[in-house]
Amino acid sequence: PEITLENCGGYVSYDGRALSDKQHFFVTLCGPLFTALLIGLSYALLKNGAFGLFSARYLLYLTFRLNIYWLIVNLAPLQPLDGGKIAQYGLQKLFGVERGYRWGLFLGNATALLGIGYFFWTNSFFFVYLFAFYGWKNFQALLAAPKKQTHSPFGQYQQALDALDQEDTQKAKLLLEKLIRSKDEYLKIRASESLADLLDQQGNKKSAYALL
Repeated sequence: PEITLENCGGYVSYDGRALSDKQHFFVTLCGPLFTALLIGLSYALLKNGAFGLFSARYLLYLTFRLNIYWLIVNLAPLQPLDGGKIAQYGLQKLFGVERGYRWGLFLGNATALLGIGYFFWTNSFFFVYLFAFYGWKNFQALLAAPKKQTHSPFGQYQQALDALDQEDTQKAKLLLEKLIRSKDEYLKIRASESLADLLDQQGNKKSAYALL
């Protein structure tokens, strides 16, 4: 795992090629759950009067309030916030990988616009910047999302292989799932083999076997 600091925040990334989508979901869910744990711990310490020093209690109170605020913001359905990843997982299960991916980005763009308006109105300018920055990244991802009949099937297959080399498993899966329905038998077989290999690496051996 790695911690990357950028702009006024940061994020944790890890090599998740061996994880299934469900495992990715639970890894992401751990972030909000841990924040909720910190909120509960701070509240319990404040209620029981664990610290007699006023400055210690005040610091604990600030921690309590900030964690509540950040938990609400982090659950916003906007990538790469945890809420955006959780929402996209649900949308992909509901609409399929490709449509769910695009709907997740649409939802992220709408959330960014609403968040910018709300935080500007409440003079929370840090979060205005945060939502504007991540909203722009969502918009760029939406523009780069695979579209129908944009490239030749063989070009899309090469894009999928390039995405696998760059460890962008989500993009690779989107392309390969479209290509396994190709009318070209050779391309269909190659895409099926590549997708099965990816599913096997993520631990989804039953789906990989069924695909082969």
